[in-house]
Amino acid sequence: MANENLILTRSFQVSSDSNNLSAATDDFLFAHPSDANKRVSQAYVGDYTIGITQESRKKDEWVAVGVSGISKLRLGGTVVHGNLLKPDAQGRGVLHLGDTWAGAMALEDGASGETIEALIVNIGPAT
Repeated sequence: MANENLILTRSFQVSSDSNNLSAATDDFLFAHPSDANKRVSQAYVGDYTIGITQESRKKDEWVAVGVSGISKLRLGGTVVHGNLLKPDAQGRGVLHLGDTWAGAMALEDGASGETIEALIVNIGPAT
């Protein structure tokens, strides 16, 4: 018997200085705290993340962001179960090599463009 995933979400306003997170494929991307209180933008390479967006929203609209638990995540490269993931230039999950913040752990294998289940984590760069 399969269990439903548990995820804690929080609403944030999409920042005016960001990629608008508004295209049909802009759900399940890494989100980054942005310019003001309760605002997020799409995460980019090297950004630490606050969670994973759960839907597509335009500038100044409110978006649900998964901040803890298991979420879907759109991939920007090939990953395997157990890999730590970080954002690429489009906010998609790619293999983390210890050089920046990790925002999730892959719970299944996947390839670029696919959506997988991932555990939301927040692990800083190796020192």
